[in-house]
Amino acid sequence: MKAAIVVFAKAPQPGHVKTRLQPELSAEEAALFYEASLCDVVRRLEGISPEIRIAYDPAPSAAEYFASQFSLLRREPQVTGDLGERLAASFDALFRDGFETAAIIGTDSPTLPVEYLDSALAALSEVDAAFGPTADGGYYLVGLARRSWPASRTLFHGIPWSTEDVLRTSLLRADQTQLSYRLLPAWYDIDKPTDLVRAERDAAPGSHLARWFQARKRAPSPDDA
Repeated sequence: MKAAIVVFAKAPQPGHVKTRLQPELSAEEAALFYEASLCDVVRRLEGISPEIRIAYDPAPSAAEYFASQFSLLRREPQVTGDLGERLAASFDALFRDGFETAAIIGTDSPTLPVEYLDSALAALSEVDAAFGPTADGGYYLVGLARRSWPASRTLFHGIPWSTEDVLRTSLLRADQTQLSYRLLPAWYDIDKPTDLVRAERDAAPGSHLARWFQARKRAPSPDDA
């Protein structure tokens, strides 16, 4: 079954990514953390999906960044609009390109077990949609089968994005539209300073994230200056 996974991403510009990790991290540290997370997410996808794409936020210089760092992947700017409009546009493009199943993930869960991604694609051979729940009421992954499109576009309409009701409302939309779905095992986003403790524990040896934590420990603290 022809499948694709798209990573929604931003260029790691200080002050524009992982701002909720500040002031625990400086803007520069947060940007480096984001870049490490992005690289680990892409690396985890290699060998899972026949095609990996990056849909990036079209900020200034973003196209140049992704072209230089991910030259072997297909890269496309996200459309203008809220998250729902951007997700819908990405799925629409994937299905027009002939993919039978597709999933979209972000960069907030770089320690996500690979098995969860495999499970998402496998589930879409049986159900219309797949969701990966997070503890904050959102989801780390949404996947769709082409046979459900465009009816499944409703999953992205009227959703209270960035609230604890994102997943609940999405599942309500699925029920209202009679779309079948599968819930994947829950995982966590790295959004708050307290999430860094678990992320360090779960970072795979040799991963970009593990190296980021090691470099941070070696860096002198402001009190040492």
